[in-house]
Amino acid sequence: MTTKQELSELRRHSSDRGQTEGTVEEAAGPSRRPLVSIVISNFNGAGYLRRCLNALLQLNYSSVEIIVVDAGSTDDSVAILQSDFSTVKVVEAGRIGIGEAINNGIRLSRGDLLLLDYNIDEIAAPAFLDRLVDVLQSSEGIGAVGGTRLLDGTADIVDSMGGIVYLPGYYPRIGQGWKYSDITHKPFEVDYLGHVLVRRSLLDEIGGFDEDFYVYGEDTDFCIRIRRAGYRILQVPSAVTHHAVSGTVGPGSVRYVYFFERAHMRLVLKHCPVAMLPIGLSLTALVRLMYMALRVPIFRRAISHTSLAYLASRGTASHLRAVVQGTSWNIRNLPETLASRRDLAPRVRHPRSVGG
Repeated sequence: MTTKQELSELRRHSSDRGQTEGTVEEAAGPSRRPLVSIVISNFNGAGYLRRCLNALLQLNYSSVEIIVVDAGSTDDSVAILQSDFSTVKVVEAGRIGIGEAINNGIRLSRGDLLLLDYNIDEIAAPAFLDRLVDVLQSSEGIGAVGGTRLLDGTADIVDSMGGIVYLPGYYPRIGQGWKYSDITHKPFEVDYLGHVLVRRSLLDEIGGFDEDFYVYGEDTDFCIRIRRAGYRILQVPSAVTHHAVSGTVGPGSVRYVYFFERAHMRLVLKHCPVAMLPIGLSLTALVRLMYMALRVPIFRRAISHTSLAYLASRGTASHLRAVVQGTSWNIRNLPETLASRRDLAPRVRHPRSVGG
């Protein structure tokens, strides 16, 4: 896992932007370019489809197949896909969650490598996939790689470079708000990524996505399982996409709060070590108390000039109801969550070497 010292080092400007050094080097480019299956879940993303898919069709890496699983869109998504993107494989799956949609796409894919959980509101730079493939193929000890998301509409502001997992239930993102031009561009290790490029053999080993993560959490859960299997996960800063940030859900919306808090609580229940569960459950309870406090105007005013200012708009009765409903969902589905916890593969004590 990336330490605080290493995170501060990432912010040091590197004059050698395209090069890497240290733990893993970006390969010069293997002669064999395996087929990469790009699996995308879409729900009412008509406003993003053309930008997203046109960018993928213009990648420097040409050995790709694109699979879009439409999860019951009620906008023009399917019509756009059918009329404008004849080379894209389209699956109309009905109203399902992201985890299930990705698994449907995996079953239809042919690639030796798979780019999974790629968002419909991402726009890839032309060299994005080349750089991911080069790093993944540099070592069998690397289980997954992912790129840097820049905020859509900016050229230099980072949205996310993956994140860190603290098993009691804290999953901070790395790099949010940083200047992209100020960071070193060598790959570095993280605990989770927003999108992942993996080998098909990894899926045979750890399984697909957990379908009970309907929206949010599926990426973190998948990456925790990759690390449990002893593989490393690398962020590749030179592989860039622009990201609209919750473009299809709406940042801070009632729907966002429901699915986010529901997923967060399930991550704690599924992955928090038994000895840390009192801490993890206390943290989830604290979040729920905070949403109750947000109903009080004086509390909203008090946080409006702090780092928690973004929460001030979530003080409606509907937001609190969404948190309660997310908690209720976890209580109703606790037997299934505990069963998935029991089914987790034992943690590998000696991680595979990145060197091969």
